[in-house]
Amino acid sequence: MDPRGTPPTDAPGREPARRAFLELVCRQARTGVFVNLLVLAILVAALWEGLGATTALVWYGVAVLASMLRFAMVAGYYRRPELASTRTWDQLFASTLAINSAVWGVGSIVVLPRLAGDEQLLLMVFLVGLAGGTALLYSAQRLATLAAAFTMLAPAALWFLLQPSLTFRAMGAAAVIQLAMIVRVVRVEGTFVRRYFDLLKELEEARDSAEQLARTDHLTRLRNRRAFYEASEYLLAQARRHERPLTLLLIDLDRFKQINDRHGHAVGDRALRATADALRSASREIDLVGRLGGDEFAILLPDTDGSAAHVVAERIQRQLRDHPVEVGDELLVVQCSIGGAERSSELTADELIARADRALYASKSSGRDRLTLAEDEDVSREEDAG
Repeated sequence: MDPRGTPPTDAPGREPARRAFLELVCRQARTGVFVNLLVLAILVAALWEGLGATTALVWYGVAVLASMLRFAMVAGYYRRPELASTRTWDQLFASTLAINSAVWGVGSIVVLPRLAGDEQLLLMVFLVGLAGGTALLYSAQRLATLAAAFTMLAPAALWFLLQPSLTFRAMGAAAVIQLAMIVRVVRVEGTFVRRYFDLLKELEEARDSAEQLARTDHLTRLRNRRAFYEASEYLLAQARRHERPLTLLLIDLDRFKQINDRHGHAVGDRALRATADALRSASREIDLVGRLGGDEFAILLPDTDGSAAHVVAERIQRQLRDHPVEVGDELLVVQCSIGGAERSSELTADELIARADRALYASKSSGRDRLTLAEDEDVSREEDAG
């Protein structure tokens, strides 16, 4: 809700859910980066003789560079998420995941022909395990995870299927089955994760909506009494701290009971909404506007002294005169009495309201449709704002 009391309109879209998915996979990636390097280090050590020192070091070196790139992306997101949109961070994550998967997929095709049979099977076991781990870690990002798993495992699976050995073909078939299971796992788990975050989003929106309703007058969409008083305490404290002027205006509709008795409550409600519209039109974004109850409204004007507040009061009453309420063939001009009080260094919020209320009573007693400003302890100045 802005200071004048108009509730915000939430932009549609899935941005909060998308951000939650990205937060989850980035959190997982911090662990995944180190696990990836650890697994490759163990594998390279186990295959050192078969690979040769040069191939082993090059493969591991490329993996380190790819992991550093991924780690830098995750660190950048946590430190400066505002540098790019969520969609861009999403794409960066998918790209770094694809690069890391390609290190395994391409690397396996390069080294498989150089290895002995038992070493080839060992490499395949590692690939199957890594592909499954990738699916479990990053299933919130379906497409990126599936692409990573296939990039990592499919080349080796195809290589094994093309070998003459029945054992190797069986291993290749097992890898294909693993890929099919990964598709199923990513689909089910990814759907569950998305539903979970969607539910969290709905709960947050429901909570925000309930809080909004608890602080908003349903008829005029202005702040209610509770919300107005809470915000006024803060604005008064700010004005006191920075020694800035601040004026409170209390507005009460004239002869509102007669409007209800003569025209009915539906017309009375329209008169209240017309008053709220006049207050919004006459106020600035920094001003605080609320309905205190019944036909009583308030507007708190930061950086505004009594003279400037008088101009605002005239604007409110002019808005009401210029926009009468249509009642059949009649035009009902809503009138209001206004009482104002300017902040002084000694006044508390309750005392400021009390002074403005006394000034409002003086306006009512002096003929209505006018503004009275309180000065010092007494209401000493009355001005006809009509």
